[in-house]
Amino acid sequence: MALQDIRILVALDFGTTYSGFAYVHKENPDNIETNHTWPGREGVFKTPTALLYNETYTQVKSWGDLALEEEPEYMVDDSEERSRPIELFKLHISDLKDNQKPWLPSQLNYKKAIEDYLTQMQILIKSTLERRWPAIRFPQQVGFVLTIPAEWPNNTTGIMRECAYKAGLLSTLNSAHLEFTTEPEAAALYCLNVVKEHNLHPGDSFLVADCGGGTVDITSRKLLHDNKLSEITERIGDLCGSTFVDKEFLQFLGRKVGFQALETLKRLPALPIAAVVRGAVAYGLNVEIVQERVLKWTYGIEVCRSWVSGKDKKNRRTHDGLIFYFYKLAQRRTKK
Repeated sequence: MALQDIRILVALDFGTTYSGFAYVHKENPDNIETNHTWPGREGVFKTPTALLYNETYTQVKSWGDLALEEEPEYMVDDSEERSRPIELFKLHISDLKDNQKPWLPSQLNYKKAIEDYLTQMQILIKSTLERRWPAIRFPQQVGFVLTIPAEWPNNTTGIMRECAYKAGLLSTLNSAHLEFTTEPEAAALYCLNVVKEHNLHPGDSFLVADCGGGTVDITSRKLLHDNKLSEITERIGDLCGSTFVDKEFLQFLGRKVGFQALETLKRLPALPIAAVVRGAVAYGLNVEIVQERVLKWTYGIEVCRSWVSGKDKKNRRTHDGLIFYFYKLAQRRTKK
């Protein structure tokens, strides 16, 4: 299949924490559509890069938001065998030391997790395109552009190509229908669409900071004539995205409120940082000065998770499909 046979181009952003895709037809190149319909959620442009398997981690039960809607571990009977949601598995491609890479069950290889996630994406992309253009032949008439971090190992493209092929996005392993672009390059190209909004003119320079879940990439660009860009300085990037910020913040909290309390917090399904801060301020005490106290109030934090139809009250559902509730950390009149 030659490149001229491509009718639809799909841009796939496979992220560390969230993923999404957009698509455009060759006959209407200005009408770029971004997907905002996901299993279990509508109206958002990305879905969590998360998988939930069966107990043996051999079959995907759910993905995206639905993978994170299961009852958290602390609410489940210890005798019941349950799998944990798999997240952050993209970081296994990076050059992190093995002891710094996210947890994976022994039954699951990180490449299989990527393949399984892309398979779910492939099913959704295929149904979305065929619903929009019923005559399209997938994947023969579809081209893909996949983003990758700029500073990751050279074998990243090979790993992602293999996983994309096994996921059904390509007809053959070496298909020319898949191209790669670095995440900062994609961000810089997007900036071309908004230069007028920021009153930029040819010759002006600007900084692009792409702060993602796994990596942060920074590059400086100059706007040239004919809507083109040049790179002023060599781009830099590192594994210091929000995932690592969260990790360091939790370590900070552990030093303040105790690591036992931290472990309880880490088992919660969804943990807004602001809520943790409020909880830390309320619950914290300097153990070097005050060894014990009787609590005057019941302390806790406000946490959130995805609202579940048939389980949660409708009037407690937020506009973005969440539910907030109080999680108790310490009971009134107990000694701490």
